[in-house]
Amino acid sequence: MSKQSLMKLMRVASHLKKYDLEMNMTRLQVLLHVSRKGSEGALVKEIVTATGHTQSTVARTLAHMGKKAVRGQAGSLDWIETRPDDDDPRRVRCILTPKGRTVIAELEDLME
Repeated sequence: MSKQSLMKLMRVASHLKKYDLEMNMTRLQVLLHVSRKGSEGALVKEIVTATGHTQSTVARTLAHMGKKAVRGQAGSLDWIETRPDDDDPRRVRCILTPKGRTVIAELEDLME
């Protein structure tokens, strides 16, 4: 990887720390996977498969990145909204909120 690419990644990591001091790879993977799915969103099962994390880890991560504050956390990020899937209400679909889309746009700008 080039020095320039590493510098871009460092800028992205620093930028994310402004929002979440405990930002880790799991959170970043979930955010990027949901973002990649666009307006269609991603099913929790797809996120589990794509990231290789357990369903409970993904659920905890989604809770942290959702609209409600998680116990022990200072506020919520409100980057990802979860809702029942239209085709099968037993499945959960994850979609970026407007705030989440703004963060992704900021990250894209930093990577240019």
